[in-house]
Amino acid sequence: MDGQKFAQCPGCQLWFTAREIIDGSFVEPIGMTLEEGNAEWNLFYFNHKVPDCGTTFVIRADSFDPFIEEPIPPRTMAFGPDCEGHCTSIEDRRLCQYECRWAPYRRFLIQLLAKPRQ
Repeated sequence: MDGQKFAQCPGCQLWFTAREIIDGSFVEPIGMTLEEGNAEWNLFYFNHKVPDCGTTFVIRADSFDPFIEEPIPPRTMAFGPDCEGHCTSIEDRRLCQYECRWAPYRRFLIQLLAKPRQ
């Protein structure tokens, strides 16, 4: 999977491998949020940081399943009574402590955000 096309920049049409998204210096993670009105879709947002592009694009969080190193709970708690709403704001970078389907993705994204990028 590391050498295969994983996502395409909608601005410049450049294809990225999963490893380039995860470790690359020219793709910067921004945050995550639920697809509006659909708690089944969670999106990761990225900036393509190269001259002549700078496009912001999304990748479905579940595309990163092969890289999540913990069990993914089947139940989505988004918008439920115990949900703290972390996935509803792209700026929110707090960890989710609940057994929600999206909590492992959130932890994965926070690891991506913490990686130094040149």
